[in-house]
Parts: sequence; C-alpha cells; structure tokens
Amino acid sequence: MDKKTFYFNGKLLNLKELNFKLKHDFSQVQVFLNNFLSENPFFETYTSGSTGSPKSIQLKKSDMIASAKMTMDYLKIPKKAKTLMCLPSDKIGGIMVLVRWLVGDLDLYISKPKSNPLKEWDIQFDFCSMVPFQVQKSIDDISKIKKLIIGGAAIEPELEMDLAHVKIEAYHSYGMTETISHIALRRVGTFEPFHALPNVSLEVDSNSCLIIEAPHLGVTKMKTNDIVELKELNQFIWKGRLDNVVNSGGIKFFPEEIEKKIGRLDSEFFIIGIPDSKFGEKLVLIKEGENRENLSIPMLSKFEKPKEIIHINEFQRTETGKIKRKETLNQLLKKGK
Repeated sequence: MDKKTFYFNGKLLNLKELNFKLKHDFSQVQVFLNNFLSENPFFETYTSGSTGSPKSIQLKKSDMIASAKMTMDYLKIPKKAKTLMCLPSDKIGGIMVLVRWLVGDLDLYISKPKSNPLKEWDIQFDFCSMVPFQVQKSIDDISKIKKLIIGGAAIEPELEMDLAHVKIEAYHSYGMTETISHIALRRVGTFEPFHALPNVSLEVDSNSCLIIEAPHLGVTKMKTNDIVELKELNQFIWKGRLDNVVNSGGIKFFPEEIEKKIGRLDSEFFIIGIPDSKFGEKLVLIKEGENRENLSIPMLSKFEKPKEIIHINEFQRTETGKIKRKETLNQLLKKGK
C-alpha cells in the first residue's frame, strides 16, 4: 500500500511532515505506519491474553485491508470522516482503527487510551471504537460520536439502556485478533442478536461453540470457545465462554449470563466456579474492592445465586483492561492456603 499523504487533526499532511511535526503524540502510530507500509506482506501482532498468555500472530495485510473495507462499507463511513483513536495502538482494536484510517482516507484524531478520551475534545466525531469501560466513563460526552463500535468485553444491561437514550448509532462487536477484529455486530439498545458481516458464515459444533468461515479474512472453519445460540442464518446470541462454564451438581451455568442478570454493582465483579466437595463446583461472586456489604440479588433463581461473595483488592487484567478471571481466582486460592 503506497500512501504518502494523511488527514490528521483536520489537516492534510505528508509522511515527512508527520515524522517531523508529530513525534510526541504520533510515535506509536509511526511504528504502525513503518510496519504496515513496508514491503512485508504480513503484520505481526499479539492476541489479547484474556484467556492465556498473549501469543504472536502473523496477519496478512491484504486480509486486514479487506476487514477494514468490510466495516467501512457496512457502516457507510464516508471519506474524510473524523475518527478518534483512543485504544492501544499495539492491540488489534487500535490497529484496525489505524488500518481503517488508511484504507478509508479518514481524518485521524488521537487521544491517549484512558477512561474518558472524549473529555478533551470539543468536536463531533463521525466514527470511534471503544471498550465498554470507556463508554461507561464517557457517557456524558458520548453524543460527541455519531457511530460507535464497542468491543473487547460484554456490555452490561444498564450501559445498554443508557446508550438507548442517547442519540448515537452504537454497535457491540464480536471478534478477536485471529479474525482481524470483528466479524459480527449488533445494534446496541435493541437487544437483537449479533449479525455476521457480509461473506462471513457461521455454524456450531457439538458443544454449541461457534465456528467461523470468512475466506476473505483468511479465516477457514475456525473453532472458538464461545458458546452461542444460533438463530436465523448468520445470527447468534452469545452465551459465554466454554472454559468459563460451571458444572455445579450436574447443572451447567453460564457465568456471563448470570452477570448480565445481576447488572451493575458498586464495583466490578465476576462469577466463577470454585472446587466444592458436595457439588463438584460451586458458584461464587468475586468483587473488586473492600466494600463488604451483604448483597441482595433477587433477580436470580435459587440455583443461580452465588454460594459465596469473595472480595479482592484488585483484579488481574490484560493491558486492555479485560479481567483475567482464572488468574484472579488462582491469586485468591493461593492466599487462602
């Protein structure tokens, strides 16, 4: 891809000007440009590390360009649209913001990845990608964005309802590094299923885990650990991760579904199973912080209610803020020995 000029902060600049004028806030983007515009047909990055250690992965640049075009066409993002970059530039979410900037001839604005990146801007953005935590912390400013992609984690019901009352076109994304960002989107505020993007085919295996076919992205019969309920053709409801399923007394529970029912507490939490002599595993709620008030959770059935609430000062997280469930639990179990 031979590109010499870029729109940055409302100005048309060439590559030399970017190198010279914007070293302070452009250094990470410059690293991306040096790699992506090189003659090497592959781009090296790393998986998120949310279900294990981050692993190196080689993505074909032509597949990355195809992914960017797919998103731009699907969401009808026009040339010169103002896009805000507020995700880490070395992870797939941020990397694909930059690829869309190049492919779509967009106008890029940069904010350091932080909880409310919109606070420092007094302009209207056409397009932006965020994680749910950023959206929650930016809710008072979120109307500064016309079209928003939210990815990296589940969206809690309260945040979904907050967004339903804001004049914004927001989408929850499903995807991963291996699929070069999202391969399915659902409109936030409608509680509709995820819809696969064009030329993406879906099926499930015997465990109801999603299998993805997207040849234009270099994805062939890719098996995931995501348990889904397949609806109409190429539509699905995400239920949770196979490796998070808790088998308690012969009943299988999906922690992510229980978390969705609980909604928002005064601090972050997650549901997980721990060994139990009677049931094999028992459901527990692990809560961040030292607030030890007893929780009343009436919206859960008798069997879904956590048998114990455990507090921890701070969760273990990935660089992008995802909670490392098993690592946090192991930390607690080691403490208890």
